[in-house]
Amino acid sequence: MVDLVLITEDKNDVFFIRDFILKNYCDSDNSICKKIKEKEYLLTFDAKKILIRDTNKETDFSETGGWAKIEGLINSDFFIKLKRLNEEVNFITLFDADEDKQDNISKKETDIKNWLKDKEFKINRFYLPFK
Repeated sequence: MVDLVLITEDKNDVFFIRDFILKNYCDSDNSICKKIKEKEYLLTFDAKKILIRDTNKETDFSETGGWAKIEGLINSDFFIKLKRLNEEVNFITLFDADEDKQDNISKKETDIKNWLKDKEFKINRFYLPFK
């Protein structure tokens, strides 16, 4: 049973978040990091399970449109299965702010909100770096 799902744009973000959590929040006596598949890890510590996943997990081209692939992920069995196993599971996206592109965050917010319409789950969203 997974308690929290962190969704990132690419494999480098997965590795960064994995290592950040392990270094800052897990002591070696009670934490386990298990590679599930390429670009997907399960961290277990203090009776909590955190799944870290790349939106590009199924592709070899991780540098193209990672955040936009959340639409396909939302419409896949991935969310449905996790919700079925644990109604309390939380989903969080950690995406690049890409501040060099005009209105990028507001476009992402609008698109994701539209993709979540009529879904029985919500996704909290964070953009790095923070403004």
